[in-house]
Amino acid sequence: MQWIEAARIGRRRDGKLYCEEVFMQYGKPFSVQEAIERLAHGRMAFVNRADAKVVFEKALEMERARDERLDNSGD
Repeated sequence: MQWIEAARIGRRRDGKLYCEEVFMQYGKPFSVQEAIERLAHGRMAFVNRADAKVVFEKALEMERARDERLDNSGD
């Protein structure tokens, strides 16, 4: 059995983003672009650990942009 080092990026029940190192037993990590698209649609994504920082930063950036749009929607 082969274990793949990966990172899981998603949202906790309280809505906060998280990034956690994991070992995948089945499947394979998503590419950076696929992971970003999944996160944009509110889904969890598994990525290579080397890509985790880039994907997590992009997820945080998307969250900030969304929050900014919501803050400005009342103007």
